Parts: sequence; structure tokens; C-alpha cells
Amino acid sequence: MLKNSRGIANIGCLFTLAIVACGFYVGYKFAVVQWNLETFKEKTTDIAHYWGAEADMENPVLVKNEIIEKAAVCGFTLSKENITIDSEGVFLNITVSWIEPILFPGGYEYKREITVTRSIRKRGY
Repeated sequence: MLKNSRGIANIGCLFTLAIVACGFYVGYKFAVVQWNLETFKEKTTDIAHYWGAEADMENPVLVKNEIIEKAAVCGFTLSKENITIDSEGVFLNITVSWIEPILFPGGYEYKREITVTRSIRKRGY
């Protein structure tokens, strides 16, 4: 039986394994970004709770600097233009939006749009 085999099944099996491996690689690249994003969301929630409890919210630059530091720890590069803080009224609203590039071999770059919004009721209201 082996003498009459042309080897087509072996090539098909290798091709299928290559496709599955590529799928796992792409999934891994997206999963790393998603994991870092979920960590960043937790840190942004902590920041919102902390600054929502502060009585003096006159300087939103401090909040933006802290968000930028936490984003750097999570592997994201942000600027102050990516962050919007609204502390008018009862709620402290923090919105962070940016485009995160996911790089693949061969020079392909997928640009994922990310928006994180947190709204916390301020202390004393």
C-alpha cells in the first residue's frame, strides 16, 4: 500500500497544519492586545474611583498624566489628546480613545480602534 501512495495526503496534512498554525498566531497577536486592554480598563476604573473621591478636581492634567503612566505599563502609548475628562456635575467621566497597531510579519499592520469609557459618581453627591 505504501508503494502505491502518491503522498497527496501528506501534503494536505502539512498545508492544514500550516493554516492552523497561522490562525493560532493571529489569535495570539489579538489576544495579547486584548489582555493588555482589559488590564488598562481595570487601572482606568481605579483612577476614576480615586479621582472621583477627591474633593479637588481642578487640575485634570494630573489625571491625564496618571492615565498615560498606567497605559505605558500596559504597553500602550497615549498622549494627552487621546484623553477626555469631564468633571462637570455629579459624575466624573473619563474617555480614552486611540488606534493601536497590531504588527504582523511581512509589513502588514492592523489598526484597531480602542475606546475606554469610565463614569464614576463623585463623592459628596
